[in-house]
Amino acid sequence: MSCLILVRHSHVAPESTGPDTDWPLSPQGRDLCAALADALQPYQPHLLVSSTMRRAHETAQLTAARLGIDWRPAEGLEEHRRPYVPGGRRPQDDFEATMQRFFATPAERVFGQESADEARQRFTTAVDSILAEEPGRNVAIVSHGTVLALYAAPFFDLQPVDLWRRISWPSFLVIDTATQRGLHITDTLPT
Repeated sequence: MSCLILVRHSHVAPESTGPDTDWPLSPQGRDLCAALADALQPYQPHLLVSSTMRRAHETAQLTAARLGIDWRPAEGLEEHRRPYVPGGRRPQDDFEATMQRFFATPAERVFGQESADEARQRFTTAVDSILAEEPGRNVAIVSHGTVLALYAAPFFDLQPVDLWRRISWPSFLVIDTATQRGLHITDTLPT
């Protein structure tokens, strides 16, 4: 059995001086990559592939080093394309309401440059390409909460918004690539 392991990046340190694509992991986030690697070990990933966003590739790099495997970035795995907010500061109630609308109306561009359907299609195309390059192997992909929830929710018979709320920094989902069924969700790691 081969599996696809979808990893939400580790905890970030939002910066007020640059775009969110450049936000690094926080010290806590860097430390959590060891626990993430230990939790991934039983699934024996052959390779880690990450989005090109800094927080994802830092998570992949640190986790892959601990696992003793290769990692590489890939286009198309980035977060839903939405407006940058300096310092990552969003009024939480407004953000939750906006995200609820985003998930509830997947064909509309509610927030940002992509609808939920467009983000899911972009991400799916990237995942399909990666899996085609690594047939029969366990591959882990480090990405972001919104696109992971959009892609993975159907495999687990969940609504994307519910999965999005559930997965923390970092967490992971395991999908059997042969049966196309979700096997496991680890939504929090021991610290």
